[in-house]
Amino acid sequence: MDFEQVVSARRSIRKFDENKKIDLATLEKILTHGTLAPSSKNRQPWYFVILQDDVLTKNKIADIMTTKLATLSDIGPNSIENTAKIIKNAPCCVAVFETFDIFPNSIKQSIGACIENICLSATNYGIGSLWICDMDICPDEIKAHLKVTEPYKLAALVALGYALETPYARPRKSLNEICKFK
Repeated sequence: MDFEQVVSARRSIRKFDENKKIDLATLEKILTHGTLAPSSKNRQPWYFVILQDDVLTKNKIADIMTTKLATLSDIGPNSIENTAKIIKNAPCCVAVFETFDIFPNSIKQSIGACIENICLSATNYGIGSLWICDMDICPDEIKAHLKVTEPYKLAALVALGYALETPYARPRKSLNEICKFK
């Protein structure tokens, strides 16, 4: 696919073929494309934990989220419960960690660029992706379960797998609504 096709084809996938694993060479290419993202001062502030063959750990992350949800009264259950199901169903889940504790705004921007590259690269290889932030309710618990130490902070999860759905393109605001040309 050319760039315009990849950007236009990318969708948030929530239903994956859980029996179809992503081959290691393709997964490595996708992650390498993630690392080619621009980063503030070229710090490359990312670290990945890939959960593909370790189904028990992947499922435990989903369980940690639903257990934490039960202790929170101000969050509706649907989003978190659905995300936990998606994590369990996805053949691969990438935990993306921030590796620097300084310049938090630029680090978050760099991580976002990395994740976008991962999602676009996955699309290019015919693999679906979902950028997950619902883990925000329990990042420390997930980090501890993955045995990742300080100063790393869990930034997001990315579910990857072969899609069992073809979502329609979601509406986007026009440039007139979000831009001012001078």
